[in-house]
Amino acid sequence: MLRSLKPKVLDDITFRGPDRISAFTSIPKRVNLGYRSGRSFSGLLIAKIVVVVFVAIFLVLGSVTAPTTHTFAANEESGPGEEREALEARLKELESQISEYEDRVLGYKKQGMTLENEVSSLNSKIAKLNLQIDNRQWLNSYLKPALRSQ
Repeated sequence: MLRSLKPKVLDDITFRGPDRISAFTSIPKRVNLGYRSGRSFSGLLIAKIVVVVFVAIFLVLGSVTAPTTHTFAANEESGPGEEREALEARLKELESQISEYEDRVLGYKKQGMTLENEVSSLNSKIAKLNLQIDNRQWLNSYLKPALRSQ
């Protein structure tokens, strides 16, 4: 009789050495699946390191190439007096714009006040008309039974 390749009993698949597993021996140590044998870097850690290095390089090289007030002054040929005059002219222009805006705001306030006055007068006229309507309805309801009884 040929023996099939598939094991039929537990004895066919157990180890036959001195560490043979049986029902009476102690259980071997469990395998720790959480243990890592070597150091592995996660993608998040690598991304953090790349960002820190990039920011450091950017700050160092960016501060070297940044323009300063000294370089601006060296590029201009005009003196401080001409620069001051240009700034004062710009200031006068901005002040005139501010005064125009203030005048426009005052005009809008006046328009708002006249509109408020018109609305309040219209509200009083509406209230007066509502009172007249109520009085006529009351008179009609009071006079109709009196006229019917005659």
